[in-house]
Amino acid sequence: MNYNLTSLKENSYFKSKSYFNEKDSITLEFNVYNLEEEPLKNVMIYYLNEQKEFVDANEDKDGNRTLVLKKGHYKDKVEVFIDGEFLDKQILVLRADRNYILEIYMSNSESQGFYHPKAIKGDIQAYKILNFEDNFIELKNTEVNFKLIKNKN
Repeated sequence: MNYNLTSLKENSYFKSKSYFNEKDSITLEFNVYNLEEEPLKNVMIYYLNEQKEFVDANEDKDGNRTLVLKKGHYKDKVEVFIDGEFLDKQILVLRADRNYILEIYMSNSESQGFYHPKAIKGDIQAYKILNFEDNFIELKNTEVNFKLIKNKN
């Protein structure tokens, strides 16, 4: 098996601008897109507040999302979670003393939820073919023999 042939997918990423003000809270503004820069709806943006409860971002009629956090409740950083159905989840770690305008770019995922497949690259695994028939193949690597049987469907 030659994992050097694995094509890698582009990861989710974000761009940010930050600024300071004298208010008693910070504002995090989010615009969320797919990798083709098309706006995404139905994306969850949330953080864990000081009572250890998840708080969702407010969404306006245009789909822009905002989180407002009280200053002083977080020591240095706040974690913001961004997730959606069949999207590659992001966790942003932001400084808790400044406001942000964030552009989030989400890549697709083959699976739903927190598990996302891992790409393997730069690894070659050699197997000796012990037996090859129409309905199965028997292989051996340095440690074990195994048999792959063709599905009868």
